Amino acid sequence: MSRTSDHEHRGPSRRALAWRRVVLTVVGIGYGIGLWTVLFWPVHVDGEGGLIRVDGIIDLLARMGMPAGIRYPLVQSGLNAVLFLPFGALWAAWFRRQRLHLVISATLLASAASLAAEIAQARYLPERTYDLRDVVANGIGAGIGALIVVLAARRPPERAPTT
Repeated sequence: MSRTSDHEHRGPSRRALAWRRVVLTVVGIGYGIGLWTVLFWPVHVDGEGGLIRVDGIIDLLARMGMPAGIRYPLVQSGLNAVLFLPFGALWAAWFRRQRLHLVISATLLASAASLAAEIAQARYLPERTYDLRDVVANGIGAGIGALIVVLAARRPPERAPTT
């Protein structure tokens, strides 16, 4: 095996990994600030006084014939999952080699962080609602984010040269 193929097999160089970690740290800090803001906003982020409005999405689903009792929970769960996609992606990208176990660990880590946030909201933010569905949606979002990174990092097998 040549030195180049050995290097490719091991993953990125130490220098490339160090730069990647610097970028991931900066992006992670920005994402963490945004996530903290959403998780600990004093009222529902999609309600009166919140950060976003989801009325347009809910109206669209109504025009598509979706029953009223499903519209808001679907939108809320979807937005929760999207909120945690970067969590899983950053987690998986941090490591030298992206392996499938990172999807599981991202899901579990995000679920634990989300559960802690839900407990803090219930205790300290009376306008917020404790909901375990948020924990599930957040964990799924982080798992999907990690899975995207793991799948994107896979290299197709090298082809033998044709003659």
